Amino acid sequence: MSVSHTSSRGSRDIQSAKKVLITQRNMTEPEAHRYLQKMSMDAGRSLAETARMVLLFAVR
Repeated sequence: MSVSHTSSRGSRDIQSAKKVLITQRNMTEPEAHRYLQKMSMDAGRSLAETARMVLLFAVR
């Protein structure tokens, strides 16, 4: 997988995770982004990895 493909996938995952947080947790977009950043820092994971975890465990 190329770096640009991985990067665009990561960006899509981050945007999708923010939408989940906005909808399910009634967050604003900046709050959702900060939440993902903090969770990433606390877990020592990339923002994209954290976003994928949010999407994996999202109630659908």
